[in-house]
Amino acid sequence: MESRKIEIKLHRWFDEESLSKEAQNLLYRKGDYFYAKLPAKVDWCHTCNGSGKRSKYDVEGYDINEMMYEDGVLDHEFAEDYFGGRTDVPCDKCEGTKIQNILDYDCCNQVEQEIVKQNQKAYREEANDRAYSDMERRMGA
Repeated sequence: MESRKIEIKLHRWFDEESLSKEAQNLLYRKGDYFYAKLPAKVDWCHTCNGSGKRSKYDVEGYDINEMMYEDGVLDHEFAEDYFGGRTDVPCDKCEGTKIQNILDYDCCNQVEQEIVKQNQKAYREEANDRAYSDMERRMGA
């Protein structure tokens, strides 16, 4: 299947100044964020397994095992509703379309790969910053 270009929102810490001029020309700004049109391929949504729906309890982060069993006894009514799909809402990732556009790194040219690598670097820097803050918090700082 041939890939197509979709709009990708880049990380808020994205550093456009370290890119080549050619890569900078592919970027555009909307508000506080940079965007770029990059190749993408269509794939089934891995969050809902292509069904387009998820249980509202999964989306909201409830512990289903805890809800399924009350004092060690199976709540048959809740289990019937949960497994019967009566608690389902549209998937929050694909918005019920059953498919997602996924960045196709293999189809990116060298300039587009430069943008993707810079975006990945911004995500790594944020993760490292959060880990360092969490470490300081655990140490009592």
